[in-house]
Amino acid sequence: MGLFTWKLSGLPGAQVAHSLAEAVRQKCSPEDVVMLLKEVPGAEEAGGGGGDAAASSRFNPLKIDVLIQTLLHLGAKSFSHSFAAISKYHYVFKTLAESEEAQICILKSVFELWRDHQQMMVVIIDKMLKTQILECSAVATGYSRREMSHEASPSSSIFIYDVVWLTQSF
Repeated sequence: MGLFTWKLSGLPGAQVAHSLAEAVRQKCSPEDVVMLLKEVPGAEEAGGGGGDAAASSRFNPLKIDVLIQTLLHLGAKSFSHSFAAISKYHYVFKTLAESEEAQICILKSVFELWRDHQQMMVVIIDKMLKTQILECSAVATGYSRREMSHEASPSSSIFIYDVVWLTQSF
């Protein structure tokens, strides 16, 4: 069993993430990914929540996390692999990034996956800004929130500057 599968085995959405990873390896279509993501339990079913009911009804954070963690993990071999995943499944990303809160959730998932590889995080966020998956306002709001800025170490202040600087060019 691979490290990725082992980490996900007991988590909500783990089975869908495994199915998604297999489908992506088989070069499935974006529509197939959307169908697979419909199997992700809602935030309340997954034991999640933590937000108000209105925010939870607009988007499913677990669905976003499963997509980001799976696709970007599979694309981790190189920048071009990650870019290919973002490009091929752009429709899925755009569908899930329907609100600023959903975009901030995408940002948090990218942050969780790449917290130890700041260059990859900056490049992925830049790609998501250029492909209009993320909006500048969501990036600025997301990185000003306590949950992401609090986890930033003193050495990562340059990274935060880089991410905020990216938003200035749009």
